[in-house]
Amino acid sequence: MCPPVARGRTMFADGAPGGHVAEQLHRIEVPVRRDRREILAAQLWARGAVGVWERPATTVAWFSDPAPSLSDEAGLVPELAAAEVVWSREVDRDWQAAWKATITPIRAGRTVVVPSWLADEHEPTDHDELTLVLDPGQAFGTGHHATTALCLELLDDLDLADELAGRSVADIGCGSGILAIAAAARGARAQAVDVDPDAVAVTRDNARRNGVEVAATTGSVAAIDAPAEVVVANLISDVVVALAAELVAACRRVLIVSGITTERADDVLASLTAAGAEVEQVRERDGWIAAKLVVPASDDPRDQRRSGETRGVGRGRGNALRGLLLALLLLVAALLGAACTTPDVEEAPEAGSEPTDGAAELDPASLALVAEVEEVRELVAEIAAELETAADAGDLTAVQEAAATADGLLVADPGDDGRALFPGQAAERTEGPDTEDAFTGLLTLARDVGGPLGRSLVEALRDPIAGDLGAWELDAPGAVANAREATEGVTDEERATERVLALDGEAKRAIAWVALARSTGDVDLARAAATRATDHLEVIDIALSGITERTLAPPEADASDDAGEELGPGVDDGDGG
Repeated sequence: MCPPVARGRTMFADGAPGGHVAEQLHRIEVPVRRDRREILAAQLWARGAVGVWERPATTVAWFSDPAPSLSDEAGLVPELAAAEVVWSREVDRDWQAAWKATITPIRAGRTVVVPSWLADEHEPTDHDELTLVLDPGQAFGTGHHATTALCLELLDDLDLADELAGRSVADIGCGSGILAIAAAARGARAQAVDVDPDAVAVTRDNARRNGVEVAATTGSVAAIDAPAEVVVANLISDVVVALAAELVAACRRVLIVSGITTERADDVLASLTAAGAEVEQVRERDGWIAAKLVVPASDDPRDQRRSGETRGVGRGRGNALRGLLLALLLLVAALLGAACTTPDVEEAPEAGSEPTDGAAELDPASLALVAEVEEVRELVAEIAAELETAADAGDLTAVQEAAATADGLLVADPGDDGRALFPGQAAERTEGPDTEDAFTGLLTLARDVGGPLGRSLVEALRDPIAGDLGAWELDAPGAVANAREATEGVTDEERATERVLALDGEAKRAIAWVALARSTGDVDLARAAATRATDHLEVIDIALSGITERTLAPPEADASDDAGEELGPGVDDGDGG
């Protein structure tokens, strides 16, 4: 079993903080660079760690007796052979209390985020301080990550300028709902959308806990009711680029974006300015940026009509895949500069074929990678179709038969000749894998191709699809087992949602729901689990489709003319509030 790596907290082999593991433990502290954390943590789990804690400059792990010899892993993970590695003995203790002791209130501008167990003791230090109560680990966005903190600070600046209270605010990709909740608490009319239904449920719960109203809905930009005066989108670089035109069309005044690495800042902001926004401010922290952009008012009725059509796409959709198809048609239209009527959609070219008129010219290796992405998307659609069959089946046997078929396509079974989406064994542990999985093939090809396309695809495979890439590569059976065990013995959807939400990556979440659909004796729960698995597959497809559509989009005609223009004010460190 390979539990998710805990970032900034301690996790143990049952997948949740707390629990006794041994009377005395072996503790190892390993200095590690940020870009090497995942591979190190995955190797520690694979060697039997009962707990892993990632700190800013070191990773700490605990082992039961006998302590393993890690010297033979130095070839793969040289950090384990460094002189700075420290072993020590540590008496077992109340890990739940120890974990909670590491969580402290987080301040971002005048907003303070407090965990529930500290809420009663917290005393505001300023009369206009906003205190939000959110617990870590529910969904992304508790103020601990630099991107969330930067967005909170930019919202705080809007409030200080009297540009938030009474305004409409839309939080795109809401996660925990922290940004929408902060805006609502400052007097805004807030709505929140997320393609992950689990995140929407968490947002609603957090809004109730904080005594504010937030209209939370499952979906993407098209799901918001109307163009908002303020739009906040804390996503990832590729998703911001893919949704640039929609984000700008959905915004009437101020657009705040984050989730963008400093390396990707230029091209992400360029996509937003090309869509009509103007960069006003950029802040940087810990290798991430957040930007405030303004959207000039448009008197062109065509822009107003296009904005209205963008909002209308996806309403009343019969199922997740039909809504996804409509959203992708809209995305292609936006990228090709067409009006938002029914666009002509061209299929991705086969590997080695000539690019279509106006499309970006790609080398043969990149064309092959794009073709591979499309094949993977077809496999995702095939799995989703089986799960839809399960969700509509009339009896438990039919539900579980369809879910079993979906499971066989979802996870590779050693010895099975058919292709599956995710690996069932560790690629690095065998002379030659006995199974063929699309994920490993796509990841390998993306790394071989490299360049902007390859890097973007690896980023998407990491987040939101896999979560911890190192765990999948080193211990795929553990990653799969961890996902399946999350819903083992669960008898209600609410409890299942809590457990699935604790998993990292859409892959594990889909696997967990499919496992529940196969194992439960409750036909209604089995159908619901099949539907929830389809939702997570939709997120995977959206992540992959963004790569394809942006790669095949025609280059901007005036790109060379704008190359020397500044995108906005210089980057500051954000320390000034």
